[in-house]
Amino acid sequence: MTSPKASRGQGSPRPGKRGTGVGKRKPFAPRPKVPRGPVDRFGKEKKGPPSTVSPARQAAFEALLSMEGASKVGESFHLAPSWKGLSPLDNALGREIVYGTTRMRLLLDHHLAAFCDRPLLKLSPSVRIALRMGLYQVLFLDRVPAHAAVHESVTLVKRSDPKTTGFANAILRSLAEKKPLPPPVASTEAGTLALGHSHPEWLVERWLARYGPEDARSMLAADNAPHSLYMRVAPNLRAAVLEALGREGWRVEPIEWPVDAFILSGKGTGLFESESFLRGDWIVQDWAPQAMLELSPLKSGDRIWDVCAAPGGKSVGLSWKAGPAGDVLASDVSPSRVKILRENLRRVGVRNVRVHEGDVKRLPGADKFNVVWLDAPCTGTGVLSRRADLRWRLDPSDVTRHAAQQADLLMEVQRRVYPGGCLVYSTCSMEPEENERRIEAFQAAHPGFRVREVGIPDGYPEFRAASVGWVVLPTPRHDGGYFCVLERTMT
Repeated sequence: MTSPKASRGQGSPRPGKRGTGVGKRKPFAPRPKVPRGPVDRFGKEKKGPPSTVSPARQAAFEALLSMEGASKVGESFHLAPSWKGLSPLDNALGREIVYGTTRMRLLLDHHLAAFCDRPLLKLSPSVRIALRMGLYQVLFLDRVPAHAAVHESVTLVKRSDPKTTGFANAILRSLAEKKPLPPPVASTEAGTLALGHSHPEWLVERWLARYGPEDARSMLAADNAPHSLYMRVAPNLRAAVLEALGREGWRVEPIEWPVDAFILSGKGTGLFESESFLRGDWIVQDWAPQAMLELSPLKSGDRIWDVCAAPGGKSVGLSWKAGPAGDVLASDVSPSRVKILRENLRRVGVRNVRVHEGDVKRLPGADKFNVVWLDAPCTGTGVLSRRADLRWRLDPSDVTRHAAQQADLLMEVQRRVYPGGCLVYSTCSMEPEENERRIEAFQAAHPGFRVREVGIPDGYPEFRAASVGWVVLPTPRHDGGYFCVLERTMT
């Protein structure tokens, strides 16, 4: 038997060689069209809405996905490629979805788990995010049609994990049909409140024990409410700023106290591109820190040290309070935060503020001040509405860790207060270990400091007297925190 090779004979043409007729290619035939979506019983693709996602939802999806990689909510918008170039309306909707989905994550996961035949943590992050986004819009955004929220969320799933498309569609449609969903119930009061208001249970337990059920419920609700946007206006520019922003479609509402605080509302555009903002005529600053500035013992011409100053809003307020004859030192240990601090001070154009980058221990030995303001690093449990992701990043051990850091800072900065001068201590925390207990321990070690009384105006029940100092409860209008003024005796 001859081999196949030998049977061709030497010099025989190879298969497929032109002109031989051997191995000639078959005429081209187009591939059969494969349906890309659901098909009917005849195998034809069903007609339906196009598989598109609005710019706002696409950008929100990308931002939420970046937070799975440990980015913070404020950073997520810069990490989402689709965020750049959004229209003002899409920007507003995208931010609402990002902040709302982040705040209400625990409640959303509770409802999703009830309809899910597999553990949520077994799903890919992209599928979990799309499901949360869709359910948040269905439950909390009445102006968004449920079918649009469901369809676009399912489209996001289809793009990232096609095998779970039908699963996601069934869950979201079932939840939308059963709206309103029953409120969650747990075995304890803290557990029920934690689920219903989407907070960590350990934090709810602390607030129930510290503030009682009524205040705890109010605080939890405030954390899930978008707060008003407050501004502080430079001295003598009130009328000019109100007129300039009014021309750009913004409504600026004066409030009774603090006198330089205003609420921004309306449907203007380009707020942070406006001439008055770029000139430094005003800054964005929440009501609580503005109220603390108003209550502080600040005089024109004072020498002031703003410890932990970045991003600079308080430094600007202190500069305006001290006046041209005053001198403000703004310091921070973080180079990246100092960069932001310098940029904000440059925009506002204050000339009586100098910046120190580095540890407080490296401050020149002769520097002393009429007022030292330590806005101490803390857990931030008074600003959970603004920092929507913080509630999921915190751990009970963070309270102890920050309290130790605050004690060290107090020990250092107290040496810089002139006799007769004041040490102002503030946090954006609601935890007593970081607030009144920190001051009690400081006074025990430094009896030369006594608490100075401040005059809280009538009609502000959010100010609550602590054993020393004042707690500011968060409300649907503003953040919360703690504030205390200590005066150094002359001896």
